[in-house]
Amino acid sequence: LHRRRHSFPTRALPIYKTDSIPLQPIVFEDTSLKTIVDAMAAYYHVDVKVLNPVSTHIRLYFKWDRQCSLQQNIELLNAFDRVKVSYSDNTLTIE
Repeated sequence: LHRRRHSFPTRALPIYKTDSIPLQPIVFEDTSLKTIVDAMAAYYHVDVKVLNPVSTHIRLYFKWDRQCSLQQNIELLNAFDRVKVSYSDNTLTIE
C-alpha cells in the first residue's frame, strides 16, 4: 500500500475575525440620529445616553461601515453640523 501525500496550497489564506463574508456598509437615509446611534450601540455592545433630546431628531444620510471602529464612526457622525456624540465608560452619549 502506498500512502498518498496530500499537497496543500502554499499561499496563506485570509483570516477573518468574524466570518468569511465581509460586512457590507449599512446606509441610513433620512434617519434620525437616535436610530443610527441605537443601531451602532447594539452592534458594538454599548449603552446610549441622551443629554440633548432635540439632537435625537436630527435626520441624516449616513453610511455606517461596521468594519471601522466605533471611534472612527463617532468621528464621522461628529462631522455633521449640530451632531455631537461622545463615548466613554461603555456609553455613547448624544450631547
